[in-house]
Amino acid sequence: YFGSKVFYFIEPTPNNIKIYSKWATNGSGSKTKKYEFLPDLIRAAGGDVYEVALRKGQTLFIPSGWIHAVYTPDDSLVFGGNFVHRHSLEMQLNIYRLEKQMKVGEDFRFPNYQKLMWYTARAFLEECNRMQLRHSKKGSASHHYIANNKKAEKRKIQMICSTHTPRVLRGYNSLAKELERWSISKSKSIIEQFPDDIDVLTLSSQLGQLMKECIAHIDKE
Repeated sequence: YFGSKVFYFIEPTPNNIKIYSKWATNGSGSKTKKYEFLPDLIRAAGGDVYEVALRKGQTLFIPSGWIHAVYTPDDSLVFGGNFVHRHSLEMQLNIYRLEKQMKVGEDFRFPNYQKLMWYTARAFLEECNRMQLRHSKKGSASHHYIANNKKAEKRKIQMICSTHTPRVLRGYNSLAKELERWSISKSKSIIEQFPDDIDVLTLSSQLGQLMKECIAHIDKE
């Protein structure tokens, strides 16, 4: 590894995202429009712009959604990539919607994001069911019995809320709402992302009901 890079970051607040979206889609910098420097627009609106210098041997993780640009002052060999995770589901969904609104090209968006979200939802539901089985006094009880036992369901919600942060649960709640919209969509681009091994209507309904109960529980705390 060698070289260096200078990153410029803008926090993805609602106002900053609004400014960025307008700036990125209004043709700023073209021959017919006067160039506007995004950091100047952000600062003029009361926002902050952060500068981070990255040098040889260092690693940088960029938080989900943060608007950023990079300047490379020297020849550099750098490895980079993108990943999604459960701790910023809500922000990642916001950025997904923003990119669609801005008509960002597929080559610059996270590949198969919608399909991945269906598997993310299924994995979470399976994780919750396993958790319930492990803590059930009747660990050999059938899933049908557990799912229809009110006391067991209450314990399940308590366990889920005690083992996941409110931020994570609110992220899954946002995902449930998005999946519900996708499940009834007639858009070809959305339908093409439905996994063959998932009943999208059932899954979105199950996650939606579970998260409704979880959010009600944490709001009481």
